[in-house]
Formats: sequence, structure tokens, C-alpha cells
Amino acid sequence: MKSDTAPPVIADGLNHDAVAYLDRLRLHGPATYGAMATALGWGATRAWRAEAELRGAGLIQFEMGKGIPQSA
Repeated sequence: MKSDTAPPVIADGLNHDAVAYLDRLRLHGPATYGAMATALGWGATRAWRAEAELRGAGLIQFEMGKGIPQSA
């Protein structure tokens, strides 16, 4: 398990859902959008949209179907 003391993501034009999604990935490690939806208490569409925004911004990559935050 990752440390719960990682600094929060700087928004830089991201919507609040994408920021929350990326923060969760950074704190808890790689996950599918389905797992993220469950962890965040969201529907699958909301999680997918946040993931798509992060992917489009180049802030996450994928390995074995799981989103992984890019190093800053």
C-alpha cells in the first residue's frame, strides 16, 4: 500500500473528478476504472470520464488494464 501522505495533485485545468481520481491512484496504486468507481462511490461512467480526461492529458498510462499515474 502506498503512503497516505502524498501531496495532492495540482489541478492545472482538470475537473474536480479527474483530480480526485488521480489523487486516489497516487495514494493507493494502479486500478481499473471499475475499481476506482467503487472506491470513490461513483458510477462507472463518471469514473471512465475522469480516467479519459487524465489519459488525454498524459497524466496516466496503462499496464495490464490498470491506470498508473505518470511521474511528475
